Amino acid sequence: MNLAGSIFSALSSVLTNAFLILLAVVFILLEAADLPKKLQIVLKNPERSLSNIEKFSRDAKRYLVIKTLISATEALVIWLWLLILGVDYPVLWGRSYFC
Repeated sequence: MNLAGSIFSALSSVLTNAFLILLAVVFILLEAADLPKKLQIVLKNPERSLSNIEKFSRDAKRYLVIKTLISATEALVIWLWLLILGVDYPVLWGRSYFC
């Protein structure tokens, strides 16, 4: 019974956290559509500021894509090298490096 209780407790904690994260994401996505309008009201020079925000957003997306590709390539190389060396569970080692 203790095992079942601890399993249900852990499961309820995970579900609660997942629900809260989902709720936060939904609210953020709902507000994202109105963000440019709100920024134009608040900012003194909205065109310049929005241009800078868009440039930063593009640069951040580009960085994340490049970083992901490099990490995936490194994980693949590590996986291949460990596979050649005969190390047990090379997929786990490569995946842990990717994360």
